[in-house]
Amino acid sequence: MKTFIERLRQFTILKVFTIYLRYLIGGGFIMPGMTKMMGNRFTTLSTETDVGAFFEALYQTGMYWQFLGWGQFIAAILLMTQRFATIGAMLFFGIILNIYIITISIEFTGTAFITFPMLLAAIYLLLWDYKKIIVLFQRADQIQVNYSEDKDEFLYHPWWIVLGVLLFGITLFYALSKMSRTLTGLAGFLEWMLVCVLVGFFGLVLFLWTKRKMIFNSH
Repeated sequence: MKTFIERLRQFTILKVFTIYLRYLIGGGFIMPGMTKMMGNRFTTLSTETDVGAFFEALYQTGMYWQFLGWGQFIAAILLMTQRFATIGAMLFFGIILNIYIITISIEFTGTAFITFPMLLAAIYLLLWDYKKIIVLFQRADQIQVNYSEDKDEFLYHPWWIVLGVLLFGITLFYALSKMSRTLTGLAGFLEWMLVCVLVGFFGLVLFLWTKRKMIFNSH
């Protein structure tokens, strides 16, 4: 299994996929996280429905509702920084597993088709960083950590941190604008999504163009 994962980690396309998957998941967690952090309701569904009653009960807890928001927000930041993405992936796994169990427990209509792929994405990110996590399951006298050979200039390039901070800033601006009703509805969402896609695309193109020798030497 380890050998198989290590082989996959050599493919540039999977490195890019992993980096941008972190951006995607992190960006998707910012808005719902901030909504809870600021003490706002997440949904306007009637409390006569199971889903509406569930969210209203969570909202009425007050501090716990905001705690959930902070958890999502912090996980998003850690994922998007790339530098602390492993910690973010561990937090995200716990959160999305909890959300998935809730969606199938009270039968959110169609929501499980969204949360299940997100759960698979969390598992993928944990497997990708298995070397940083596996030591948690070893006895202290068996732990042998050697990262001297793990010097992937592509995966750990500072550019991904810069791009992550930029995408986080854009998403944060959108979230605050939505809360202040500067941007609302589908048009605001599409504008945010388009800006993030363009920034992410041109950020990748610029990096590949400046580091093309690295790409050609990659397996």
